[in-house]
Amino acid sequence: MPRLSPRAAIVALTAAALAVTGFVAPAAATAAEPTEPFISEYVEGSSNNKAIEIYNPTGSAIDLAAGQYNIQQFSNGSSSAGITINLTGTVAPGDVYVVAHSSAAPAVTAIADQTSGAGLFNGDDALTLRKNTTVIDSFGQVGVDPGSAWSANGVTTLNSTLVRAADVCVGDTVVDDPFDPSVEWTGFPQDTFSGLGSHTADCGDVEPPEPTVVINEFSASTTGVDVEYLELLATGTSDLSDYAVVQIEGEAGATSAPIGTIDSVTTFPAPDADGRSLVSLPANELENGTMSLLLVTGFSGAEGNDLDTDDDGVLDVTPWTAIVDAVAVNDGGSATDITYGGVTLTVGYDGLAFAPGGASRIPDGVDTDTTADWMRNDFELAGIEGFPGTLIDGEAVNTPGAVNATEIVVDPGDGDADCETAVVTIGSVQGSGAASPV
Repeated sequence: MPRLSPRAAIVALTAAALAVTGFVAPAAATAAEPTEPFISEYVEGSSNNKAIEIYNPTGSAIDLAAGQYNIQQFSNGSSSAGITINLTGTVAPGDVYVVAHSSAAPAVTAIADQTSGAGLFNGDDALTLRKNTTVIDSFGQVGVDPGSAWSANGVTTLNSTLVRAADVCVGDTVVDDPFDPSVEWTGFPQDTFSGLGSHTADCGDVEPPEPTVVINEFSASTTGVDVEYLELLATGTSDLSDYAVVQIEGEAGATSAPIGTIDSVTTFPAPDADGRSLVSLPANELENGTMSLLLVTGFSGAEGNDLDTDDDGVLDVTPWTAIVDAVAVNDGGSATDITYGGVTLTVGYDGLAFAPGGASRIPDGVDTDTTADWMRNDFELAGIEGFPGTLIDGEAVNTPGAVNATEIVVDPGDGDADCETAVVTIGSVQGSGAASPV
């Protein structure tokens, strides 16, 4: 029999009562509004790719620290919690909070609001979400070891990502009742992270968070022939058709165009599953000197338009609906160079004695409207295939279309490390003599 949500159940019972009595009753009361968050996604991936997503179905922000919210883990059928993670931060109405293992893949940690180095769950470990000591949701069956996993109808808690059904609006507060993951959860293959960081739920009139789109990385000037690109990071929207990055000239005495002129306009394709939209640009599309990059909506101008007609640093013409984000570079070539709005990355903004040729938000999407959001990219193109780069502390890897990073992850090649393999000592191979027989 298909499961009914609380709201659907009320409607069904009301209809049955009308059929029996023949009376026309007033409209049924709606189900009570949810008052607490619940677990909305479970990621049990390879290695340390573990994450729990918590959704706020209420109409108010929830302060997790003030409410003493925590996650407890019950391993291998234990009735006692082996791990307790106290939650911090605030969850907006209709938004989510992600807790992940600190050594998870960058695609997971980039989304995480909180990380833990504890040995997080496998497919046979139960979880509870509590407010102080009161359970408000549970996953699995506390006190029961299911073997390797709870499984039913093709949905399993082992090597899977599970997403809560949209009509679930209240958590399971009975921690030791039988657990069938197929009742309230949809299963996805191992290491599926595309839905992590947002949740769709039909829980009444809860306004989802406003979409956010930022310039996440840019590259304008590099060693050799410039490798140029612009990357946006979008949250809460898959439609970037109304967005454009407008490049505005800021170099005093520029021969190609006067200060305040639109040098280029870049539009973007729909973002990928992680919210990234990348546009690779031809060399010299972006200025190697002082420039401003404005992410705008509703652009109605054209390349070559002079937006600062009197060159006083104030835009006299604004052919757009809104400026959504902005970042600028001032190379210090002239005291009369101008940038237009947003954060300006100057010579020495990060202690290095030259202007950045490109930069990345570290971590992905961070936006405090300060230069601290931005780390310059390696000028020698570390991260770009065919270039070894000269990455140093304080520089970011060039990561067009990928998670922003400060280190290059080296692929160990085929085959996984087997931590259960017996230790082989050097002596057992070489023998006990002074000279190696190999």
